[in-house]
Amino acid sequence: MLGVFTVMSAVPSREAAHFCVCAARILAERGRRTLLIDLCAEHPMLDLALGVGEKVLYTVRDVLNGSVPLENALISPLRRTKKGTVTEDGILLLAGDVTACPTGESVRALLEQATALSADAVLVLADARTQTTLRAVTDAALLFTDGSEESLRALLPLCEAGGPVGVILSHFMLTAEAVNTTIAPRALADALGAPVVGILPHSAARTVGDKTSREFLAGVTNVTRRLMGENVPLLYNVSVDGMRKRKYLER
Repeated sequence: MLGVFTVMSAVPSREAAHFCVCAARILAERGRRTLLIDLCAEHPMLDLALGVGEKVLYTVRDVLNGSVPLENALISPLRRTKKGTVTEDGILLLAGDVTACPTGESVRALLEQATALSADAVLVLADARTQTTLRAVTDAALLFTDGSEESLRALLPLCEAGGPVGVILSHFMLTAEAVNTTIAPRALADALGAPVVGILPHSAARTVGDKTSREFLAGVTNVTRRLMGENVPLLYNVSVDGMRKRKYLER
């Protein structure tokens, strides 16, 4: 098994949810099975990211309180392809629910059920209310942040919560103004005591395929190589294609 991972953003954002979905789809392409669990207590969003909101009958609350077995609450999303609509068998979702913060014991029991399902990876989407509980029972955490003071203030205690941590720097802009106002990736890693494992370019550079985008991505790659001493992978638009081309999950 690849492991059980907490995934969250330093401040409320959809990026962590989209990352979970894209990672699951890439692993499914490789014959791996991924279980996605939405433990965002305030704003669950994995069902929306997968487009299965109308299919949800049971949520994480039903499993945590013991009213429904985990396997009965799981959903496999549908996806449109050139050959028609197919079921994404490699992805299983336990949808979230606005609920009270679960106890460590109930989450531990849930994850024990999850690992018994023979999933190759379990990605648990967390928020500020649930991350402390999850960090104690998962193998590692992947944290999204931009370079703003607000986000970095929120991120620091998350990095100090214990356990292995990787940081993804989002909203990265390669302009003189941005470089002057945004903390450099190496400085960020040193300040947080956690490695920067990916960079998500700013949404202003998401016109895929044109010359400007290619030059932007090449520029970010070169700058991050100089700042970090190595080429930190780019998660372009947190897309399946971008992550596949950059071989992000092979690193």
